[in-house]
Amino acid sequence: MLTGDGDPTRYLAPGVSMTPADPPPFVDLRVEQIVSEPVSDDTEIWILADVVATTPGGVERRFTYDLYAVAAVDRWEIVALSGVPTRTVQPVADAEADS
Repeated sequence: MLTGDGDPTRYLAPGVSMTPADPPPFVDLRVEQIVSEPVSDDTEIWILADVVATTPGGVERRFTYDLYAVAAVDRWEIVALSGVPTRTVQPVADAEADS
């Protein structure tokens, strides 16, 4: 959705829709870390996905997206995604140097 590739439909719960950004704001996106935590029981989870996105100009930006998912028969389905990601202030190059 954020790079113009892929179809999120297979990850969404029935009745949930998401519209891809047009034009896509990034040319590349990689997931750095995923953290999940149960919400109320074993059928609902809150997910934080830390990603590094590359703009068409080649600038890398760190973001955190939060999602809410519910258990389906054989998989997790997304029922909500934060509308705007949280931008991490520390630039990618500085974060890699700290590691």
